[in-house]
Amino acid sequence: RWFMQYLAHSRDFYKRLNENTEKQLYHGCPESATIAIMEDCFNRSFAGVHGIVITFDIS
Repeated sequence: RWFMQYLAHSRDFYKRLNENTEKQLYHGCPESATIAIMEDCFNRSFAGVHGIVITFDIS
């Protein structure tokens, strides 16, 4: 299912822009995680599982 959604969006972008705009960016992920995301989809329900850090800078 996720691949069909990706494919539909990818084709739509290409049709409208006449160029491949796809980029790969995995902020803060180890290489093993990036491969798993590409092969098995990104599951948003795992967001924040390993903790969330909020920082404030007071100058």
